[in-house]
Amino acid sequence: MHSKTYEIEGTDIAITVPVINFLDNNGEYWLGGGVVPDAIVFAEEAVEHVHEIADLHRGLKSLIAATGDLLDKHYAIHEVALNVSKALMNKWDDGMYWSVIDLDSLASLLTADLQETSGDHRLHVFHCDIEPDALHDVPAIPTAEEVGQVINSVFKIELLHDNVGYLRMDMMPDVEVVKAIWPQMVKQVWRKIVNTGALIIDMRYNTGGYSSAVPLLCTYFFDDKPLQHLYTVFDRTKSTMTEVMTWPKVRGQRYGSSKGVYILTSHLTGSAAEVFIRSLKDLNKVTVVGEPTIGGSLSSGIYQIGKSVLYVSIPNQVVFSAITGKMWSVSGVEPHVVAQANGALSVAQRLIAARQLKNKQGK
Repeated sequence: MHSKTYEIEGTDIAITVPVINFLDNNGEYWLGGGVVPDAIVFAEEAVEHVHEIADLHRGLKSLIAATGDLLDKHYAIHEVALNVSKALMNKWDDGMYWSVIDLDSLASLLTADLQETSGDHRLHVFHCDIEPDALHDVPAIPTAEEVGQVINSVFKIELLHDNVGYLRMDMMPDVEVVKAIWPQMVKQVWRKIVNTGALIIDMRYNTGGYSSAVPLLCTYFFDDKPLQHLYTVFDRTKSTMTEVMTWPKVRGQRYGSSKGVYILTSHLTGSAAEVFIRSLKDLNKVTVVGEPTIGGSLSSGIYQIGKSVLYVSIPNQVVFSAITGKMWSVSGVEPHVVAQANGALSVAQRLIAARQLKNKQGK
């Protein structure tokens, strides 16, 4: 910027002042901070990188368009997919992707744009040199020798004061795995807590897994008749709408529908664990204590973007409440009683004690 120097009268001090400024085509002033490159690399590596960056930029538009096409084809909410695809191309037209210097930075920028424009934090683009495994491959069924190990790694129980049962569940196994372990699970775990006066289910460390066992697990907290509608799933990949119900028969004794059940949550609780929690919460079967959960999806698919080594994870299912018919929010489950995760257990115990006292006084 052009400057002039002025002496301050009566002193030996001079001051240099910019007297001319520049405005760009958007009417904004240049601030004199220098030119910021679109693609930032170390100066000594600029010549080395310029050709590979130029090659990447030549294919950027097709990669961005292909991402939008995948959303249009697979994302659970089609109207949102159309809006996001349009927003991506508008950002391209506005030069918002010129800062990309490699596939990792493109994946990061696309992820941020997808999540910002859709409001769905489950959308994710990543760089992978080998084809990734599907998100929900059915796991191997445990052998008879492995069943005990699986039970011990997933479930932990304890009998607390005043006939309160405690069940910690750290993942959501696939329904076929549950069927394989359930006879022994009922003997080792369920029989010890099924006759308690109240039950605390600790899902603070449960980041999810498979939603296929959710109807079976929920069934234990309902009477056998009538069957209960838990939620409805719309699957975009199959264009199907499925009502998910409780099971008519289960192994072992049901916990029943009248006793108090409390579920502990944290900011780590996610995916299929949220489906279990929200199903029971919607139907007023549990009191949720702890922190809001992550906000997850019943199912996501992984799709290759064009012929590149970029892949996008796209939620392809949405869930509708059995009570309101409205779509479940992607923002997670809000607890009935908000508490820090590390204090949620003691809060639940106090709630149970207060309820027991009230019941005694009412008799």
